[in-house]
Amino acid sequence: MRYTTFLIRRFLQVIPVLFGLSVLIFVLARVVPGNPARMALGPRASDEAVAQLEAEMRLDEPIWYQYLAYLEGITRGELGHSITTGRDVAADIVIFFPATLELVILAMLIALVLGIPLGIISALNKDKWEDNLSRGIAFIGVSMPVFWAAILLQLFFAFNLGLFPSTGRYGDIEYTRITGMLLLDSILTLNVDAFRNVLWHLWLPAFSLSLAPLADITRMTRSSFIEEYNKEYVDGLRSHSIPEKLLVSKYVFKRSSTSTLTIAGLDFGFLIGGAFLVEIVFSYPGMARYGVNAILNNDINAVVGVTLFIGLVYLLANFFVDVMYGYLDPRVRKQGDAQ
Repeated sequence: MRYTTFLIRRFLQVIPVLFGLSVLIFVLARVVPGNPARMALGPRASDEAVAQLEAEMRLDEPIWYQYLAYLEGITRGELGHSITTGRDVAADIVIFFPATLELVILAMLIALVLGIPLGIISALNKDKWEDNLSRGIAFIGVSMPVFWAAILLQLFFAFNLGLFPSTGRYGDIEYTRITGMLLLDSILTLNVDAFRNVLWHLWLPAFSLSLAPLADITRMTRSSFIEEYNKEYVDGLRSHSIPEKLLVSKYVFKRSSTSTLTIAGLDFGFLIGGAFLVEIVFSYPGMARYGVNAILNNDINAVVGVTLFIGLVYLLANFFVDVMYGYLDPRVRKQGDAQ
């Protein structure tokens, strides 16, 4: 029960952080130079049209009143009207976010599936050629900008070899929208052709996005695994004739995985931001591209709504890390009992 109280306390900490984030984003969006209504309509718009839009956006009210009205809208599930699409920003997020979430989840899965084994292999073969190769891969992944990696992969695998599509989310197929995540929807509807087509389009953007977190997870897994592997209790377990594979998988990996989990949770938030660049390169119709278009069109409500939503996703990802910490590390459960 005390650990449950600890988790509840951690979840409640999300609320003031999200409130502070909303204040910061809202104020920054309102104090940028220039009239948001004039920037949205363009320099040739009439004064009457600008005044009408200012009234619709409540820009003629004090900024504190604008923020209270914005909070009231959030409680009703409204994030303001988008000039770009003509819909409520919350409705736009519901439409575009599943595509970005699908991209981010696949990228994180690629990073975990490749990064954890690479880190363990590197740790078990410290200072050997396997270790050097793994660290070289990690160095390339962490040093290469995500947009540059996306362009290189697009040029080589899409344009030169023609193995993957260069743009888009799916081809000429029919699918039934249930969740908005096409891979999941194709599984739920048992549409094998749609699943293959969507995965074919999604692979290059996801792999491009996964390179940086893959490098982080590899490096963190290696360092934490080596540290745990050299502790005295490992020698004690080995002296009791416990098989090396069981020693590595059940004891060393489980105890060392908390650091990997931390970096994976932080990287999940990074992937949401990195998706902006990848979606532009591959013309992928997700929320990140929607946010970029909102910035280019000076759509203030959309910019604030998207940024606030990304902050919420990042905070929830870190809360999930706390939950998993308690499962993997008994010391965290004891910490929760002590509080």
